[in-house]
Amino acid sequence: MIRKATPADAQAIQKLIHLHGEKGQMLERDISDVLAHIGDFFVCEKNGEVLGSCALNYQWDRIVEIRSLAVDPAHFGQKVASRLIQAGVDEARSSDKETIFVLTYAVSLFHKFGFEIVEKSTLPGKVWNDCQGCPKEENCDEIAMARPLHPILQEALESPGEMADKKLEFEMQAHQSL
Repeated sequence: MIRKATPADAQAIQKLIHLHGEKGQMLERDISDVLAHIGDFFVCEKNGEVLGSCALNYQWDRIVEIRSLAVDPAHFGQKVASRLIQAGVDEARSSDKETIFVLTYAVSLFHKFGFEIVEKSTLPGKVWNDCQGCPKEENCDEIAMARPLHPILQEALESPGEMADKKLEFEMQAHQSL
């Protein structure tokens, strides 16, 4: 079951992040950071055990990040990561954000969810925040990937000449629904 995390999940989340962080697969987060951002996390739980977690980071104007995606290795291959990614995308769609992105090594996994590789330079907020002080800052080997959150913006990417018209149409539809 995928659900929003609670403070009771913080230890399990931090343990998963540490497990992957010590292998250089993600940035470490201490327990106080996890607790401070617990409302941003989802967990995949089975029989009271946290099998995986991920968080959404909304700190930028029009984009949201999937971060700290971590799965217990004993549950690899059980679609835990896929369910967490889908939950993140679904929640982000209900926001006013236009794009969701990730820095990852799991390119083929995120590609299945419509993410495409982008230049890291298109994500300046990420570079100037979390990447400062990262041991890999100068030689980052993570891949930046992004995708539009709304179908109309996805269509616009597929036909760039119509992007302005589609975006205007989307904004008009959103305004009319208010």
